[in-house]
Amino acid sequence: MSLTINGNFGAVYQPDAFVAGNIVDADQSVTSSTTLVTVPQLTVPIGINERIILRYTIQFNAGATGDLKYFVDAPSSPTLFRQAALSIDPAGAVAGGAILTAESNTASVVSTSAGGGLLLLNVIVANGSTQGQVTFQFAQNSSDSTATIVRAGSLVEYRNF
Repeated sequence: MSLTINGNFGAVYQPDAFVAGNIVDADQSVTSSTTLVTVPQLTVPIGINERIILRYTIQFNAGATGDLKYFVDAPSSPTLFRQAALSIDPAGAVAGGAILTAESNTASVVSTSAGGGLLLLNVIVANGSTQGQVTFQFAQNSSDSTATIVRAGSLVEYRNF
């Protein structure tokens, strides 16, 4: 937390800036597969006992059958893991994801009508004794010949806390 002294108002809170991790520079697609794949540019390193907050903005396209399945993976045994999601599907339907209070081995699903959508994720990780990476993975929920795509311009922002 940063405080700035302002002559008119005294101490003013100024939040620390998030660091733009990486921006996806080319579409990444999955066709006819429910196997999760990592989007390399949405990977953030995390050290032993490090705590980070991550904000993902994921632009996607999916067919009505394939949908979008996603998973945020942290190194084994984090001491704290929280994830909240908000998705907007191609038809404009808004869905709030359940807050995950522990990392699970189950991917979350955004059910969509065919077309483009947006997924917003807020994730907090307090890492344990295993150094590694926090990764964003995706696939189709149901195997389909229409590609499920994470679009160029998707990004992750993060900061330590």
